[in-house]
Amino acid sequence: MKTCVGIAMMVLAVTIAGNTLSLGADPNPPSPKDWLKNPPETLSTPATEVAETNFYVVGLTHVYTAVGWLGGNSSKELTPEQAKYLTGHYYRQDNGKKAFLVRGLFSNETGKHSLKLYGDSLVVRHDSLGRSDKPNFSPIIVQLEKAPKNVYVVISVAE
Repeated sequence: MKTCVGIAMMVLAVTIAGNTLSLGADPNPPSPKDWLKNPPETLSTPATEVAETNFYVVGLTHVYTAVGWLGGNSSKELTPEQAKYLTGHYYRQDNGKKAFLVRGLFSNETGKHSLKLYGDSLVVRHDSLGRSDKPNFSPIIVQLEKAPKNVYVVISVAE
């Protein structure tokens, strides 16, 4: 019995260490305000709306894992397995597209996200009703043909 417990503890320790090392987590994580970035007024038009079926909000229990995976980057390509891990069993990979973890925020829970592509720039927006509050992390997995060069994050609250 002691041998089984010892082996299980070693497997757990190796798994935890492997996951910690593979995350590349930032020892000084950002605050949500660090992710706010308004798009320039010179973005090319027309914008292409990203269908709601092509993006997934990271599950609540994995938000800080996703923040760590992003580190100081605004986007990161993921494998389908990583995307499913962060979003849950409902994730479905589209053929011809890749999964990208991108920055996202919300101010309160009464609204929803919308994503728009302006050429190679992605605008991640959360609109809501109610009292304006401090921003909170809400990383998103979006399926695109190629990585966005710029990610802009906007939150708007109608009080």
